[in-house]
Amino acid sequence: MNHVIQLIWILYFFVIIPVMCGIAWDKFQGKKEKSLSYIYVYGYLFYFSVFYIYARIAISLGVSFQAFEKGWFVVASILFLTVFFFAFREIPKVIKENFLYVKKCSKETITVTVLFAALAVFSICFVIPSEEDATPETLMVTLATDTVYLHDPYTDLLYEKPIDANAKAPIEMLYASVCKYTGLTPAKFVHGVLPVPFFLLFYFVYARIARQLFGKNDTSTNLFFLIVLFCY
Repeated sequence: MNHVIQLIWILYFFVIIPVMCGIAWDKFQGKKEKSLSYIYVYGYLFYFSVFYIYARIAISLGVSFQAFEKGWFVVASILFLTVFFFAFREIPKVIKENFLYVKKCSKETITVTVLFAALAVFSICFVIPSEEDATPETLMVTLATDTVYLHDPYTDLLYEKPIDANAKAPIEMLYASVCKYTGLTPAKFVHGVLPVPFFLLFYFVYARIARQLFGKNDTSTNLFFLIVLFCY
């Protein structure tokens, strides 16, 4: 049961809210394109923009992490309710359009998509994280000290001088907040959970680039994805 609740939290913050933001953005722009790649990419841009504004304000006020994560829960919930009531009538249209797209996909497109999925699974299970990545340590010290960017993630000591605001990466506080909501350890979250929605984002970003370069030419698009896979 605990794993189900964790999954719901993760889907809420990394799939449901960004997708609803994308649907709302599509409706606001008056576009007729309802592809999942468009909705996912622009939804994440909208979602991260809202979080960035909130985080910068909260950090500048010097709030504790507990206040930060509770505030973000409220802001994220208001954001979700706003975009949902603005665009919920578009959901059936989005589902229908993307279902029809999947039905028309060629075998080559399905093969490339499966290769991307296999790459994601391989990266999560077998790729050793870089030692230069201090994200898990930053999340751990944030959760342990109830502070936001006041402690060195490696030594757990207070910084002698405040960190320059421009050097901070507020996105880490989103990760820490989700760890708090789900009860997941920072290491499990960063290395086991976070790559999944970001691989989807990675895939859809390249899908948008391919769409701009090759239009609806599936052969060129699939070749482009194979080159991306090879380079990765």
